[in-house]
Amino acid sequence: MPADRSPDSPDSPGTATVPVDLALLVAVLADTSGPVAHAAHRLADHADLVGPLVLRASALEEFRAALPDGVRDLQVHLVADATDERDGLTNLREARNGLFDEDRVEVVGVQLALPREADPAAAAAVLLDILDFSAPAWIQVPLVEGWAAALDVVAEDGTEHVAVDVASPVADLAAFVRHAVGLGLTFRVTGAPGALPGSVRDPGAGHELPGLLNLLLAVRAAADGADAGAVQALLTATGAAALAGDLRTTTPVQAAAVRSALASVDTADVAEVVLDLQALGLV
Repeated sequence: MPADRSPDSPDSPGTATVPVDLALLVAVLADTSGPVAHAAHRLADHADLVGPLVLRASALEEFRAALPDGVRDLQVHLVADATDERDGLTNLREARNGLFDEDRVEVVGVQLALPREADPAAAAAVLLDILDFSAPAWIQVPLVEGWAAALDVVAEDGTEHVAVDVASPVADLAAFVRHAVGLGLTFRVTGAPGALPGSVRDPGAGHELPGLLNLLLAVRAAADGADAGAVQALLTATGAAALAGDLRTTTPVQAAAVRSALASVDTADVAEVVLDLQALGLV
């Protein structure tokens, strides 16, 4: 819990009464939990903050068995498994086909990663040529040598989006944000299970990765023209109250630019992040 939620905390709602522009937060929390918890989030007061349920293709049967009765139009973002021995496209096609007759579910996105050992630009070009999904596709670009050229290829194609691992080296992550924003690409921030963002970066509490507030501020800076060094400084910044205060100054124009670039952030514990946002007076 990066934010102090006690009533006397300087980060408490009683002292931070001006919420952030809600446009910054609508559907930003892509939920990696499961169908039962996700269905509960959709019925909660914070439902507007919750994006799709992130579903690993290998977990399809478990997911279908756990779907609560009465659920309708549950939005799912399908992700190919990096550990699957088959190619990611086959992995995703099988999962998509397994949901064709499931009227409780709407597939709103699919995601697969470029092979780390391949030339990123060449692999992106091949993948774009064979993608055949009706839902938007997100290509996760590993930040290996040549990654920027892969973003150039996706941007030139103009039909799909990209994703990046939040646990990437922070200098590379900052460069990715700067380059993606400069190209006008929309991206998701994702990560391996157990290595996903919280609300803010707080090494003292075990939160080493950039948090949601860090990411929003970094994208805002990039959209405002900041260089990669300034973006990196925001990704590594700490101090929930200071970050919240900075985010609270976001104008509607800036909010629109941020969310045009940053579609969602994979979130392991939506409830905890929402509690932190409430404690900081942001919602």
